[in-house]
Amino acid sequence: DADGALREASVAMEIAERTGDRDLAAFAASEKGFALVVTGKVDEGLALIDDSIVAAIGGELGPSTAGGVCCTSIETCAALGEWSRAATWTEAQDRWCRREGINGYPGMCRLFRSEIKQFRGSWLEAEAEARQASVELEGFMPAATGTAFYRIAELRLLRGDLPAAEEALIRAHGLGIDPEPVMSLLKLAHGRVDAAADGIRGALERTRRSLSW
Repeated sequence: DADGALREASVAMEIAERTGDRDLAAFAASEKGFALVVTGKVDEGLALIDDSIVAAIGGELGPSTAGGVCCTSIETCAALGEWSRAATWTEAQDRWCRREGINGYPGMCRLFRSEIKQFRGSWLEAEAEARQASVELEGFMPAATGTAFYRIAELRLLRGDLPAAEEALIRAHGLGIDPEPVMSLLKLAHGRVDAAADGIRGALERTRRSLSW
């Protein structure tokens, strides 16, 4: 309910202004920015998100609020394909964490950070984030845990560690995650070209059917 989220975030911003609560103001602004992006007002939404994350990494907010703001900001940029912006904020959050003596933020936030670090070519750092996320999300969000293992599999495949990639992919699949396209890429790496092509065709067909509903 993006429109509902936008209304409630706007109310929260009004309350923050009335009470002078800087943490609430930044958190509400980031959530309103996300809702604006979802409803198609991308430039307006990103402007709010940028303002809120500047406050977060500038030390103006409490650590918990700052973490939530960073997570929302990075997730939004990644969803839009704004990789450069997402990477800039991820690196800024890393510097802020070191400065404040904070060991990152748990769960889904780690997954978003892992995605950006993978895109930037920092594969070992990305895998470390994904492994930690798999531990933090286990028993809490099975699908997200599966996504963490899928990312681990993808990163290990990129590094050429095929047995370890397959092990992680099996765990992801066991948690309900579609193993494609990494499964077919693994088959290709093993020289099973026809099987890899069949796997990709099947994945494309499943995607086509799901989009036709």
